[in-house]
Amino acid sequence: MNSTVTLIIAGTESKISTEDLTIERIIAEAHSVGYKKFSVFCNDQEIDRPDTFKAIPNSTYIIAAPEHAINPNDIAYAGHES
Repeated sequence: MNSTVTLIIAGTESKISTEDLTIERIIAEAHSVGYKKFSVFCNDQEIDRPDTFKAIPNSTYIIAAPEHAINPNDIAYAGHES
């Protein structure tokens, strides 16, 4: 069975195969919702440079426009105390 990642952008969540998540795919997804500038987070850690990007199986990727960016420290996870 192929590994997958979760991709979240503009309130929409989808699962795609890990090998399909490329920097080109991320750019295309961001542009498709009108983001000219955006940040990418993998498991709550910002990917600061495109050349450091590597798709990690079973991870969650969030593409966020600067005005929609979320501080990962503000996220409360079910079953975890803050």
